[in-house]
Amino acid sequence: MLFLKEEWHGDEKLQKADKFMNVKRPIITGGKRYSRVSEVCKALGIFKNTLYNWERKGKIPKAHRDPMSGWRLYSEKDIEKIKKISGRS
Repeated sequence: MLFLKEEWHGDEKLQKADKFMNVKRPIITGGKRYSRVSEVCKALGIFKNTLYNWERKGKIPKAHRDPMSGWRLYSEKDIEKIKKISGRS
């Protein structure tokens, strides 16, 4: 039965390994690649709260939301827009 258990929980093992090794896999929805808030902030050199404040104040377009988790997701096009608006290109 251990073999079946490993087979059925392969994704769970992969997620645990990714978390342990601090690996961020891209989110692909509808054939489009999205980045998480942490990845966007790292690319822009800003804090998460700065990004949230810009969104709340309408300085940047609202992020796409993952329907299951509610996470903010940004496409490459979104990131380029934010860079241009914020002057961080």
